[in-house]
Amino acid sequence: MMTYADVHIGLRKDLAMASSEQEQDLREQQIIEPNPLLVSRMVGEQALLLDPHEDEIQLLNDVGSLIWRCILRKTYSREQILTELVNCFDVDQAQAEQDLSEFLDLLALKNMIKTVKISTNKTVSPLAETGTRKSP
Repeated sequence: MMTYADVHIGLRKDLAMASSEQEQDLREQQIIEPNPLLVSRMVGEQALLLDPHEDEIQLLNDVGSLIWRCILRKTYSREQILTELVNCFDVDQAQAEQDLSEFLDLLALKNMIKTVKISTNKTVSPLAETGTRKSP
């Protein structure tokens, strides 16, 4: 027979799993973009960031530069950047995820990036459906 504690613990585990899955779905629906006020340049493979608030230039290492290149494209979600890291560097998924989270948290704290929700509503023009053009 299950006790109240068993049921309560089971519910907490189920809620934690559901919450984790919802967070994953939400992250997959968001892309990461640079703050438009931030000045950055790619010099070869290295990224240079100018933080206007601190008036200092940050030179990113290879990992940071790869992440920044993905961010500059304005089409990458956190999971897509993680995939790039795992594919480009000799690192396991867990370590790459931890490093990526720490780096993105730091960029967000310094207001260097923002997340943008991807619109899932696709609007199709009536003209696109028929392939014809209305004459004026």
